[in-house]
Amino acid sequence: MVKFMVMAISSEALMRTCSKCRVEKPESEFYFKPSKGAFESRCKPCIKSDNLAYYEKNKDKVKKTNSEYRDSVKHTDEYRRKSRAYHASRHRELKIAALERIGMVCACCGESDIAFLTIDHVENDGHIHRKAINHVSVYAWLKQNDYECDHKLQTLCFNCNFAKRYNGGACPHKERSETIRKEYASSEVEAPSPCKG
Repeated sequence: MVKFMVMAISSEALMRTCSKCRVEKPESEFYFKPSKGAFESRCKPCIKSDNLAYYEKNKDKVKKTNSEYRDSVKHTDEYRRKSRAYHASRHRELKIAALERIGMVCACCGESDIAFLTIDHVENDGHIHRKAINHVSVYAWLKQNDYECDHKLQTLCFNCNFAKRYNGGACPHKERSETIRKEYASSEVEAPSPCKG
């Protein structure tokens, strides 16, 4: 298991007691409701458990209500605009959180603009990983699993990532760098370093 970051709870963290399970937990384990200006009295696991129990008991009713709501709003331009904005924002947040743990620079060429960066499976087993997690976003999956992963991951720019994919598992930067090193090996001139690879 690769652990990118270990989150430790501060000893000074504020503690609260859940009104349902009666366990004392840090405030981070409780949802904050801005409308009330206060934390929920039940902890996150208890709320999730209650919500799941309600859903199982009222599955048909919940599905019908959700379906009616989606049908009433999903075809409006406002809904599409908000939906696109929400998903783009969430994707960026998840991406930044993952790359902060794995690396904010391409391991091959050194690109550091986040717009160009993505996660790469070092051993070219991304298809196996995506199939195992049912093709959900790798960024979201990493967050749900506390950034633990059995697959070796690195940060690459999209250029190096696609070049690696279509070049037998190795970015052409690596081949070019090796060629340049060999050409300069016999001379006293220092070889240029166009990339880290």
